[in-house]
Amino acid sequence: MSDLITEKKDDALTEKLEAQKQDAELAQKISQHSKSDVSVTVTIETKVERVNRPRNNMANAMASLGSEKKEEKDTAELDKKEEKDAAVADASAPVPEPEKKKTPEPLGKAKVTAAMLRINRSPKDDPVYLGTLRSTDVVNYYGEKDGYLEVHVGNQVGYIAAKHTDKGDKKTDAQKADEQDSKAVEQAPEPLQELLAHDSLNAEQVADARKMIEQSPESMRGDLYEELQLKAEKAVVESEEPTKDEVEYANLATCMTMLGVSNPTPGQSMTNTLMQVKREQKLPESEGMQNWGSVANAMGVNYQALNMSGDRKAEEKTFWLKNVREELRSGQAVMASVDNQAVRIEGVEQEGLVVTLPESVEQSQFSGFTAYNGNTTTTEQKSAGQRGVLSFEALKDKMDWVISMG
Repeated sequence: MSDLITEKKDDALTEKLEAQKQDAELAQKISQHSKSDVSVTVTIETKVERVNRPRNNMANAMASLGSEKKEEKDTAELDKKEEKDAAVADASAPVPEPEKKKTPEPLGKAKVTAAMLRINRSPKDDPVYLGTLRSTDVVNYYGEKDGYLEVHVGNQVGYIAAKHTDKGDKKTDAQKADEQDSKAVEQAPEPLQELLAHDSLNAEQVADARKMIEQSPESMRGDLYEELQLKAEKAVVESEEPTKDEVEYANLATCMTMLGVSNPTPGQSMTNTLMQVKREQKLPESEGMQNWGSVANAMGVNYQALNMSGDRKAEEKTFWLKNVREELRSGQAVMASVDNQAVRIEGVEQEGLVVTLPESVEQSQFSGFTAYNGNTTTTEQKSAGQRGVLSFEALKDKMDWVISMG
């Protein structure tokens, strides 16, 4: 009996112990499950923090996954609202006006030097052109390309040849001619170089120089003769108050020097010798080219008319640059009547005629007369007169006859 009671008691204890055991296991599982829940909690950085919302790390650590999703949804809605507000702000902002096209500033002004100059459509010689400019016209230019200046004609862009304006080659034609003549002199025989190095040459020296020039290569002769034209010694006028005839005969005497003709009457000037020849031979009293030509003939010199009285071709620039300059380059001496004054032509340049006016002649008598800037203006030349350039524009209605002697 006691055994039975003991057995039942043991069974109840066993069940109790078993129940406790199960409760302990359950409690352990619950405990482990709680720890697991805590371990899977994550802290998610949201965009809410970018608007300075307070951060609570502990709250984030304990937040549930459901609250995280809600928070992400709220953040997305907030982002959309921010984007919408930004779009509205952009739409309401003032729209800047487009920049107005600025009118280009000209680089400078160019003066036309040709009688007539075309305005081409492109920087080249174009048969179709926009218009024409005339001598002394002044225009704004906005650029330079391939030797042409860009000009504006209304809303159109055109181009003019720079060489026919004062903005062409910086070196003047006189400077180019001087450089060319200098090269010819440097290649000439040494005795000729020595002669041409003088400020001025008398008739005997000129005669020696002419012989050497004729023996030089033909390609050099023109340049050498142009250099020699500026070296002929200016004839003097002995009278303190020279007459117009005396001044003009002095110019003819200088022509004789240029041709290497010596004075046949030593002891007096070539100017007085020529006047004496006229008187003794009773040559025509006419002041025209026949007068000067007949005196030249008496000195053994031939002459030919390049321009007759009343002929207006001597007012054209091309006449001087082509016809007269070629005479000078061949060694001829040239005289012309300018404004009723007989003068010797010493050179022809793009700007005008190189002449030397006697001191007795007022420079104001010759409009368009400017000082000659060539390197051959010397003390000797200045003492006998002022060398300068008569512009082609100043020759209008003032030209008469032109003769070449040789």
